[in-house]
Amino acid sequence: MEYAIIYTPGPAWIAGRPADQQALGAHNEYLKKLRAADTLLQVSYSSDGKTEVAVFEVKSQAEARQLLAMDPAVRTGILNAELRQWNIVFGLNAEASLPKPV
Repeated sequence: MEYAIIYTPGPAWIAGRPADQQALGAHNEYLKKLRAADTLLQVSYSSDGKTEVAVFEVKSQAEARQLLAMDPAVRTGILNAELRQWNIVFGLNAEASLPKPV
């Protein structure tokens, strides 16, 4: 099952500073660990750097919620996070989500 976490600036985000000047080092390291464990499938972000989408493959919504809750940037309020069930249609891991031909 895939889930997406949609990250946006939280209350501790420093206004007027771009994403690369925010304290996101621990968040980035956390995502790298999840990628190394093959839990994180992909990350992308908007051109203004204020919205990031991370897609995970997990066994349950509870596991996805736990990943969100453990993210250092969410815990410190630098980022807000919204969890959504996600369906990959084309690209990485798409075969699992495509309907089977009749």
